[in-house]
Amino acid sequence: MHLPLLIKVKHWLMRLFYSVFISCLLCTSLMAGSVKGQDLGATRVSVQSQYSNLKQVIAAIESQTNFLFTYKGDIHPKKIEVSLPSGEATLREILEVISQETDLGFMQVNSMIAIKDKESLGVRKEEKQSQLYEGTVYDGKTNETLPGATVLIKGTSKGTVTDINGHFSLEAEEGQILKVSSLGYKSKEVLLKNNVQLNIYLGEDTKALEEVVVVGFGEQKKVNMTGAVEMVTSEDLENRPTTNTSNLLQGMMPGLVVTNYTAMPGQDNGSVRIRGISSINSSNPLVIIDGIEGNMNILNPDDIESVSVLKDAASAAVYGSRGANGVILITTKSGQLKSAPQININSYYGIQKPFRMPKMLGSVQYMELQNEAMRNVGQSETYSEEDIQKVIDGSDPNFSANTDWIDAIYKNSAPQYQANVSISGGGENLGYLMSYGHLDQEGVVVGDAYASQRDNVRLKLNTTLLDKLDINANVGYIDRIYHSPQWSTTGTGGVIRGAMNISPLVPVRYTNGEWGYGGGANNPVAIATDGGSNIFSSQEFTGNFTGEIDLLKNLSIKGQYGLVMSNSRRETLVRKVEHRHPDTGEVLWFNVEENSLSIRDYVNRYQNLLAQMDYHKSWGDHHFTGLMAFQQEWERYESFAGSRKNFLTEDVPALDLGTNPIQNSSGDGYQWALRSGIARLNYDFKGKYLLELNGRYDGSSRLSKENRYKFFPSFSAGWRFTDEGFLSGLKKVLYDGKARVSYGGLGNQYLSNMTGYAEYYAYLPVLTDVGSMPIGNQRTNGFAQTVSAGTNLSWETVQMLNIGLDLYFFEGRLSFVGDWFNKQTKNILLQVPQPDVLGISPSDVNAGSIENKGWEASLNWKDQIKDFNYGLTFQISDVKNKVLDMGDTPPAYGTNVNLVGYPSGSYYGLVATRLAQESDFEMVEGELVPTIPVFDSERSKFAPGDLVYEDINGDGKVTMEDDRKVLGNPFPRYTYSIRANMAWKGFDLSVFVQGVGKAVGYLYDNARHAFKSYSMYPQEIHLDRWTPENIDASYPRLIFGETYNTRVSSYWLEDASYVRLKNLQIGYTLPARLLEKIRVNKLRVYFSGDNLLTKTDFYYAYDPESPLSAGGYYPQVKTFVFGVNIGLK
Repeated sequence: MHLPLLIKVKHWLMRLFYSVFISCLLCTSLMAGSVKGQDLGATRVSVQSQYSNLKQVIAAIESQTNFLFTYKGDIHPKKIEVSLPSGEATLREILEVISQETDLGFMQVNSMIAIKDKESLGVRKEEKQSQLYEGTVYDGKTNETLPGATVLIKGTSKGTVTDINGHFSLEAEEGQILKVSSLGYKSKEVLLKNNVQLNIYLGEDTKALEEVVVVGFGEQKKVNMTGAVEMVTSEDLENRPTTNTSNLLQGMMPGLVVTNYTAMPGQDNGSVRIRGISSINSSNPLVIIDGIEGNMNILNPDDIESVSVLKDAASAAVYGSRGANGVILITTKSGQLKSAPQININSYYGIQKPFRMPKMLGSVQYMELQNEAMRNVGQSETYSEEDIQKVIDGSDPNFSANTDWIDAIYKNSAPQYQANVSISGGGENLGYLMSYGHLDQEGVVVGDAYASQRDNVRLKLNTTLLDKLDINANVGYIDRIYHSPQWSTTGTGGVIRGAMNISPLVPVRYTNGEWGYGGGANNPVAIATDGGSNIFSSQEFTGNFTGEIDLLKNLSIKGQYGLVMSNSRRETLVRKVEHRHPDTGEVLWFNVEENSLSIRDYVNRYQNLLAQMDYHKSWGDHHFTGLMAFQQEWERYESFAGSRKNFLTEDVPALDLGTNPIQNSSGDGYQWALRSGIARLNYDFKGKYLLELNGRYDGSSRLSKENRYKFFPSFSAGWRFTDEGFLSGLKKVLYDGKARVSYGGLGNQYLSNMTGYAEYYAYLPVLTDVGSMPIGNQRTNGFAQTVSAGTNLSWETVQMLNIGLDLYFFEGRLSFVGDWFNKQTKNILLQVPQPDVLGISPSDVNAGSIENKGWEASLNWKDQIKDFNYGLTFQISDVKNKVLDMGDTPPAYGTNVNLVGYPSGSYYGLVATRLAQESDFEMVEGELVPTIPVFDSERSKFAPGDLVYEDINGDGKVTMEDDRKVLGNPFPRYTYSIRANMAWKGFDLSVFVQGVGKAVGYLYDNARHAFKSYSMYPQEIHLDRWTPENIDASYPRLIFGETYNTRVSSYWLEDASYVRLKNLQIGYTLPARLLEKIRVNKLRVYFSGDNLLTKTDFYYAYDPESPLSAGGYYPQVKTFVFGVNIGLK
């Protein structure tokens, strides 16, 4: 038999014998902090400061001596933290230090040392008494003293700071715990006993380097990472009054751009982009929640433990065809083994206040400007002096009112409430967490048409069986309901735009209480109040089950099954609103001839199956880890809808109650599947030279068999250059430094939207319903192929190069992370026109390419001065987007275009240089004739005060074909944020400033203009219009019914850059000593506000994050909340 094996068997038999023998000798006790035996004082052992737990210390002692340790199963040395100074000491001294730090004692019998808790060893508990404790705090690695270290009595605010020699003295009671901390070192807790002289050694805090970051299909130490990954934790996200995760992440990580254009309850999800716009089709990142795909915007933010963003090809390659737009990994909180039950209650109540509202003109000024606009186009004035006088004296409130519709449609404020309760803890082999969250948000529009409620329930269990098998169960349930008016809220429609579509002369209600009539325009208050509702409700169940077993010392196998099932329903009830004459009662107008009800039901089932094998091995200074996995994902979606009209009652919305004989019904669905093989290999030499190889082989059901499978590889490498000997002298300044590089490929399986979900079967001829038609005397349903089959379709592919640098200075107090990247998306799926003779829409083809190039930087400083802690983080990113190729697709000229050499989705229009003046005209036969280039069709209408457009091609006239150009990019070039936090004696303050630079926005129709039609009413800003007396005006002359001055042009582009006080939070945590008697271990009260201040040159009436809009979107809000965090243990 092999000699080392014999020795191991011998040691195991000795442990077994002495465990039984020593249990018979427990009548002999050992006092706290002492160890019996002559050999203990004579035996010397060398220990290292990096030993972090008792198991490592035991292993070191057993390898250097003949002593063996034994202990019962309820003691877990690997979970018992210890901190020892580097160097050589006697075994007695080492065991005494451990006994001082922990609640353990040691008993020696010959060459065996039994580890027992002190109570079982008969240690007598004495009465607590106050006494003076003195000690010195040392660097556990160098044995140098540490001045400025903080020494606090745990659970109180009583403490002190070590002097220049690292010495401290403090009055305390025996049994209390000292918490000793110093920046750059791990905090240490010391149980106070009768040893009033203390020597405390702090180990080096490599948290910034040893921090574990969640990556695809596993975790990695930050120090060993070679990809571009950012991570924030629950501490960065807590207590913000946001309702969804995407908005919570805005400004938190460089390279992650979140644009939030609405605060509509339940539907205020931000647009999320990672490193720019990757495709002309979908640029949405993949979101993975606890290992399976999910919707982060319906997740309870209070359940989140961490969020990782995988930005480069190396880190996202394990997600292959789904990682082209970046990956967001969300990990939810879990219970901890061997921890007492902890109840956390987090709740707030707040108000929302809309801001940046349009300021409409009153009736008198509106009537005067309307007359002016009519005169300027040679038409008769609309209102007489008598009409205007009626408004002034209020003699006709029913038909000559003075209504501010913006003020009428909005409330001053609306409440928002959230409550979260969680219970977590764990026993010897079971950890658990149960959480419940409730969100209630009302809308800021009258009539209570807007509202949302959401309930989140989560249960997580984790256990270990037979010391080998880890089992985790993660079950979630979400119930949500969103209310909005039946008049859909879009950029061009809905009750909010309706408030700008109706004359101020119309009252909200007539004097008899009936709704005011807007002359063919919907009364927005009437529609919001009595016009019906659009109610979306959904119930979602998530089941996520994993099992992981350690087959060998270095080999583990993991299996995971995930299920997401949802059942959603949308119920749209359109009520009939009648407007009656205030005097005669005659029906003047109604919004619909018949009321109606439509109901649509959606059922979705997504499943995910994963088998994963992990291996790690070290040979000397060579360290390897490997991963191999198989994954199968599949999803099925189905829906059906029905509608009826003419309901006798609107109080019970049921389809059977509709009396109109015409009944409409429909149904559709789709399904898809993805099968993948995944591999990853990591290697490092001495933790200094790092290499990672990734690959994923994907097969998608959306593509034909010939093009279905593709391999997506990547590599990354790193060099921790500060571990080189020639830089060792800079260690106190340059704490750690690492250079990184990565390159790889990713894919995108998402096609552009097609009729009847044909994008899920793009390689097949798909038949879709084309409606019913008469054949003979019988109405017959028709089906036809409306989209050609794309049998040659293949993957969109992304190739990305990333170069990064990580620097840590002054023992981690200052850190810098920077990245430069070049990301190119090729084979973008586009619709290339085909001959009209085909009679069907063209399928996508792989034809386009886009480039995103940029850089990111993050600078972080944190420090502690006595009991004052503070930190500052600055982040900035820059991305330049450019279309490289559009294949053979002709440009689709509109407000936004995709042209080669310019950013995707650029604004496209005329270049307006100024307002025309009288000097730009000459008098010809009594008529003003322009001497500058204008549109031929409008030469006779052109007059002073109109916009002057640049003749770009120099042909002496302005045309839409030859004189338009790319005007700007709506996607921000720069994004940045500043986060500051500080804490002192229970008080805490955090400030979050976020902004974007070099972005443009565009508003049109009601949002910006007046008198383009009868339904476009003037705002206060239109008072500064061009007149012969006001030639330096900001707005052109007012003209009724003309579009000449309102075409898409540079004149109407807005500077959408801004800087915003995104969040301000002030809190106070009560001292624990005041609460411990009632078992409260935390009580914090706080104020938090979002969107408090915004500095921007954007148009005054809308938020700079507003997209292309005619003024119909639900506005942004400022949120003010007061909250409480309570912990019970």
